[in-house]
Amino acid sequence: MTTKADVKINGEYEWIEADDPTLGEFTPVYSAGDRWLNTTTGDSFVLNDAAAGLWEQTEKAIDARINYILADTYARVLEECFVSFLVQRSVELDESPDTITRTALWYLNTYTGLYADWTITGAAIAADTTAAVIGDLEHFEYEDEVFIYGSKRNHGRHTIESVDAAGLTFGTALVGTGERFLVLLLQVPADFDRIVGRMVYYDVVLRNTRLGLDTERIGTYSYTQSKNTGGLMYPMDVASGLESYLNAGPIVDVEYTP
Repeated sequence: MTTKADVKINGEYEWIEADDPTLGEFTPVYSAGDRWLNTTTGDSFVLNDAAAGLWEQTEKAIDARINYILADTYARVLEECFVSFLVQRSVELDESPDTITRTALWYLNTYTGLYADWTITGAAIAADTTAAVIGDLEHFEYEDEVFIYGSKRNHGRHTIESVDAAGLTFGTALVGTGERFLVLLLQVPADFDRIVGRMVYYDVVLRNTRLGLDTERIGTYSYTQSKNTGGLMYPMDVASGLESYLNAGPIVDVEYTP
């Protein structure tokens, strides 16, 4: 999952460490005005008094804006790319569900997944019996990432907390009491998190400085914002690399199979 640190790494810092600075960080190694990024928390600091080693947290307004949009931006971009991160099925399904959309059936046959008429209890989903689950629960483990597909209110990325004989328990509660949907095994590369981090940094720090420009030319200088992702335009260098994760799924087909 993209973190605040993945976003802020795109800023300017003299020091990038896994911890906060302490009073031991002072002159002559450090200079007044040095900026420090904690890659664990995403908090940033500036050295105001080099002799005393006095660091103060900074960029709090940026932190608030990042926290406000990060989850929604991540979900929007992941929705366009998630099929590229699904784990290919290595064993053919023995049977197919009685009622399922053709697109969902294609996902189920192609990728490691489960399908059932789930009963939802808080963070847990379970079928009436093990036989009622299409797919193999043994392919899923603690802390696996999954993508729930086809749910009205639980669509998206989730983390498994436990696996039992007839279902799964996730790290956060789901919405509703029961529904048919797919649970697909997901492996998201760190590269994707970094790309989303650049996009969020652009939204928070740089987008407002453009004043709505799409293309600008001044003499030999030319600027074009031309990458459309989730309905928002990004410069090509910001969204660079995202192309390799797009357009991996089937054409949407909402017909039902008997």
